[in-house]
Amino acid sequence: MITLNPAGTQAEVQRHLSKHTAQLRESIEELSTGKRINEAADDASGQAIASRIELRQRSRSAAQLNISKAISALQVGESGLDQIHDTLIRLRELAMQASDAVLTNGDRKLVQLEVDQLVDQINDLARTNRFGAKLFPLSAPVDIGFIVDSSASMGGEITALRNAADAFYDQFTAAGLDVAFGLADAKRTNNPIHTGGDDLDGVRRILNLGQGDFKGELQSLPLTNASPVDPWSALLNASGADDFPGENDPDRFGWRTKEVRHIVYISDTGRELDLLGGMTQQEVADKLAKENVVIHAIVPSSRFGFFSTIVQTTGGTLQSKGNNQGSGIPAALTAISQSLITGPQKFTAHVGVKSTDRFQTSVSVDATASGLKIENLLVTSQADARNTMDSVDSAQAQVSKFRTVYGAEINRLHQMHEGNATMNLNEKAAQSRIEDADFAVSTSNFARAQVLQRIAASILSQVSRITTEAALALLK
Repeated sequence: MITLNPAGTQAEVQRHLSKHTAQLRESIEELSTGKRINEAADDASGQAIASRIELRQRSRSAAQLNISKAISALQVGESGLDQIHDTLIRLRELAMQASDAVLTNGDRKLVQLEVDQLVDQINDLARTNRFGAKLFPLSAPVDIGFIVDSSASMGGEITALRNAADAFYDQFTAAGLDVAFGLADAKRTNNPIHTGGDDLDGVRRILNLGQGDFKGELQSLPLTNASPVDPWSALLNASGADDFPGENDPDRFGWRTKEVRHIVYISDTGRELDLLGGMTQQEVADKLAKENVVIHAIVPSSRFGFFSTIVQTTGGTLQSKGNNQGSGIPAALTAISQSLITGPQKFTAHVGVKSTDRFQTSVSVDATASGLKIENLLVTSQADARNTMDSVDSAQAQVSKFRTVYGAEINRLHQMHEGNATMNLNEKAAQSRIEDADFAVSTSNFARAQVLQRIAASILSQVSRITTEAALALLK
């Protein structure tokens, strides 16, 4: 039917023009971005899958950086051991010279001067090894802060601790470790000796690490009937992991190093008071672990539940104090010392996508002169020089063992790095197949949509003229 009103025809052509324009716009977007999926509407399920893949890829890339930094840190440690190795070679050369019968004792005393300097150099190398701003010592200083519940019921336990303190200390020194004790008591009380902020956080420092008479202070520790104690607030504040109102200095023990800080908490009860406003045990544990604080608890076995999460998360030990006289404290201290002596300090590298993808690697070995048992080298006689040669040989073997451990861990991290790179490559290919545009198809669609759009636009501009001319032709 021919009509002078072309609105219906125009609407139909307009619909097709809009359709071709939208197709052209999509083709242009695909060609300009290189992606088939530019918004969720393009492919909802594909976009969700591609987003998950991108999340894993970027997380794995961050993990790659972590692995690279861990490798670098271990290489710094290994290079420190390499310098110690070179120093030991020089020590052996000097011992060889001093063992020669041609030298006089006066000559050997001159050689001894260099030997002493080299031993000091080994200690410096071991204690100042750094990766960037972070200290990765090749020595094993041990800082232990004791927090003792000084309630009146703790008399037997404190006596047991005092009696066992010397043996506990000697276990570290016998292993060649530099150990220092600090002391604080935990109690919420109005006793005049607990002043200022101590009433608020429930802990009072008595001795900084390595200062004063540890056993003497235990002997004179005032035992009083006190209000309930909150061990969690005491652990956070004494460790330096947190501060509480009224305390100007949260670093309560004067820690010598912030790399690893050990706290031994001794009490005959669990958590009696909440000074933290509902902070969970896991939150406390995470905060302590973040600050490299290791908690060892000596408490009644019936109270293990109050401390298990904190101890496990921070890597400490949970020990029973025994009866009311602290019968289990000597054995508990021995267990703690053995765990610290045989367990190297560690750092954790996050090496994968999941929160559990972590690699814990040793970064602290005792390569000091005392740890290598060469702190008293003598070359002032032929016999001494020969003994020094034997001692240096043993130290050299120990350093080689340390370097082997570092090398093995570096190689393992390299393998992790390669594995992550391969997974990233495969997932990148998968992501590309899902969301990237096929340029051949997109170019073809672009050309088709462009032609159709131009045809529809041309027809739309001619619809009115065509219908009018058809109507006039009928009148001729």
